[in-house]
Amino acid sequence: MQATSRYQALTAALTLVVLPTAHAESQSLDPVLVTATRTPTRANELLADTTVITREEIQQKGQVTLAEVLSSVPGIFITEGQLPGKQSSFFIRGTNSGHALLLVDGIPLTSATLGEAPFDMIPAQEIERVEVLRGPASALYGSEAIGGVIQVFTTRGQGPLAPRFSAKVGSHNTRETSGGVSGGNQLISYALSASTFDSDGISATRGPLSNPDKDGYSSRSASASLQVRPAVGHEVGMSYLQTDNTNHMDGNVNFDDRTKTTLSSWNIYSRNRILKDWTSTLRMGESRNAAVTYEPATMRRYETTQTTLSWQNEITTRLGGWLVAVEEQKQSIDSNQTYTLKSRDTHSYLLGWNQVFGNHRLQANTRRDHISGIGAKDTWSAAYGYQFTEQLRAFISQGTAFKAPSFNDLYFPSTCYPIWGCFGGNPNLKPESSKNTEIGMAWENTGHEARVVYYDNRVTDLIDWGNTPDNIGKAKITGSTWSYRGTWHDLSVSTALDLTRPTDEITGKVLRRRAEEQFTLALSYKLGNLTFGGDMKSVGSRYEDKENQSRMGGFSLFNAFVRHPLDKDWSIEGQIKNIGDRQYELYRGSGDTQFMTAGRTLFVGLRYTPK
Repeated sequence: MQATSRYQALTAALTLVVLPTAHAESQSLDPVLVTATRTPTRANELLADTTVITREEIQQKGQVTLAEVLSSVPGIFITEGQLPGKQSSFFIRGTNSGHALLLVDGIPLTSATLGEAPFDMIPAQEIERVEVLRGPASALYGSEAIGGVIQVFTTRGQGPLAPRFSAKVGSHNTRETSGGVSGGNQLISYALSASTFDSDGISATRGPLSNPDKDGYSSRSASASLQVRPAVGHEVGMSYLQTDNTNHMDGNVNFDDRTKTTLSSWNIYSRNRILKDWTSTLRMGESRNAAVTYEPATMRRYETTQTTLSWQNEITTRLGGWLVAVEEQKQSIDSNQTYTLKSRDTHSYLLGWNQVFGNHRLQANTRRDHISGIGAKDTWSAAYGYQFTEQLRAFISQGTAFKAPSFNDLYFPSTCYPIWGCFGGNPNLKPESSKNTEIGMAWENTGHEARVVYYDNRVTDLIDWGNTPDNIGKAKITGSTWSYRGTWHDLSVSTALDLTRPTDEITGKVLRRRAEEQFTLALSYKLGNLTFGGDMKSVGSRYEDKENQSRMGGFSLFNAFVRHPLDKDWSIEGQIKNIGDRQYELYRGSGDTQFMTAGRTLFVGLRYTPK
């Protein structure tokens, strides 16, 4: 309770410091988002809790993976430990790792066997922007979106032909390079990009059964996009992303487990204004998640392919705006493990409506997903907003969401061990379900945005693994997010406080590995041509076990960056991560095994971006 009070007092003080004055610099913080409504909508018109992360922000902080990019976003806690490529747990508003839907240019990218998204494998260098939607979104996107949706947009081109290049070296023999070319005009836009990353890393675990060698990580990535606009209101395009990763983890005292992962996503689309008030988008795409793990005596191979076909229509009438869509998705797996079923189809129908009259805003969505082998699942959402003044608005919403059981949950082959017994999937599992209510208030002025959101999420039929999985879990997750971002003269500020109470409704215990308090602060200052700043993250204590007997202490991390131009095109930059060289726990192994986190690390780089 005392820690929470300190967080609240600190946030209140910071809010007073950064409130705008008459001399505040004019800068718009109202970008256009797609993820929150599936249609282009200005941020200050949304009835949802969202965040946008730009390419410039990613480059300033020197972030390597999508997990690292998201680690300081309000409402999100990630156990990535600043070790690139290492498996992480991902919690949006205290929900499970599998309750976050990941989209790459509109195409889902999730492991159908694990039922989780590979946030730690998406390279930051191939990202143009990230949109984060917190709260249930199954009424828009279907399965997995209990906690929210993360959508990654790969590099895009505009303006004259522009090459770019960067190179960086740093601690643990880290080497990173990226390069690309982009451009565009009213008729055509294009972008090509490629990047590499290699690091010797550190020993990922410590203990009597751990291999004390360094556990490295390497990545090779490329992306491409093309858009053609043959006439006003008509656009056809494509995008492609692929990354090949090699990750080392301690297997035993003499051997490293080695996992090679290939992720890819492509899509082609045609967006056409059929009539003045009717726009149609036809999209087809496919994502692939393939992993091979080499262990001392075995090799395990899993490959997931998801093919998606959607037809979306946006229609404007005097009775409001309508969204009508149908989707078809096929999931299939290929593995050297024996699954009783290796594919399933999902047929989906979506209807959405929004209306603005006076200071009132309304939005409603409903969706039906019929999943082969599981059955039909209906979800809905409804939201209302009121604009008190030009700057101040409030909103309230309620919605349902679900997550379909993964292939491992349903069909994992029965496997027996001498000590632990036999394990296997349960084909009779039901989807996990949730119902969320939230209320928020947002204040927006030129160059500034402050927001507070309170939420209450009840999750039922949670899948709990014993020897076999079953729908026996229930969770009650309540909390609030207090955030501010804006620019004051040459100073940019972003800060957020998350207070969350994620509890098991059956036992009353706190859900494992969730932090109940998290505070973040990021500052960036321009002094002439020099740009420098830093960020900090302070996290409360967590429990490793369901019984809340194994407690992990809280921690605070501080990072800094600096960028200085050498001329109009070249710049030199540097980052220091974990300035205080803090050792901390994100999760705890069995017995005496300790999972390590990175200490203080230093990186310097050179960047070429023609003006």
